[in-house]
Amino acid sequence: MDSLDKSSADFLFNDMDANVILRSKDNVDFRVHGLLLSMSSRYFRDILRLDPPNNTQSFQHETRDGADIIAVDDSNNTLRKLLAYCYPHSVVNEPIFDQAEDLYDVLRAAEKYGMDGVEKKLRMALREPRFMEKMPLRSFALAVHHRLPEEATLAAKETLGLPLVEREYVEELELITGGTMHRLQAYHTQCSKIAHSVASDLSWVDRDDYTWFTCAECGGLRSSSSYVTISGNRRMLVVSRWMADYLAKADVAVTERPIGRTVSCPELMRATLEKASQCRGCGPKACSELRQFCRKFAAAVDLATSEVELKLRFC
Repeated sequence: MDSLDKSSADFLFNDMDANVILRSKDNVDFRVHGLLLSMSSRYFRDILRLDPPNNTQSFQHETRDGADIIAVDDSNNTLRKLLAYCYPHSVVNEPIFDQAEDLYDVLRAAEKYGMDGVEKKLRMALREPRFMEKMPLRSFALAVHHRLPEEATLAAKETLGLPLVEREYVEELELITGGTMHRLQAYHTQCSKIAHSVASDLSWVDRDDYTWFTCAECGGLRSSSSYVTISGNRRMLVVSRWMADYLAKADVAVTERPIGRTVSCPELMRATLEKASQCRGCGPKACSELRQFCRKFAAAVDLATSEVELKLRFC
């Protein structure tokens, strides 16, 4: 029967040749092709295999324009994005998510309907920098709330780019327990200690020909505080006026935000290179060599902190 109080989805899901209608909880009808739905979802494949009149336990048998209606408890926004994954790319593009919560709603629906392929794509989308790097605390809370340990661990790693204190409040924190937040803070504290040890012990440095080691112009600018130990326990003289200053500031920064990219943050690099440019000997080489050094520095920090275990509990 035709229900006049029901609205229809956009043209993509209003094909009169489609033989199944999915009705959202807010009464929007999506006409879909049963074959595509069955290929994408174990749940709907099992339903559509049964004879609808005898399948009253799965859904109330109702028709509209010759199509069987299946009522679901998802919103039309969630259903529209979910169904887009069931159609070829030549017909519809995969949806773009502006909010992480919208993505989790669709992921929850994909899990419920046994859409393994869709679930895999959504979990890959969750790992994109626009979620993990731009909103790590939100991503962490949502991943824990939805019991996704891999995504929660990745998001926790990204929260290391935030200071431990004075973090901005996000509403998603209400989704997790105080115990979970305590464990996240303990993880950050342990990573901070390890990052500090990497920054203060440069035994991982494997080159002694950086310009700040060899520059003759800087000879008069060195001080006793400029000595550092690098690989093989060889003591090398570091240029005091800019490299020693960089190392001291990088140590403070990476202790506060113990993730590799901290050591090459724009503010720190800009200030360091401005000082290096004042030396005629270091200036021409400082930019390229410092960037190379920072890549190794960041890798050393990330490798060391990767050994820290985040202990999560999922209820």
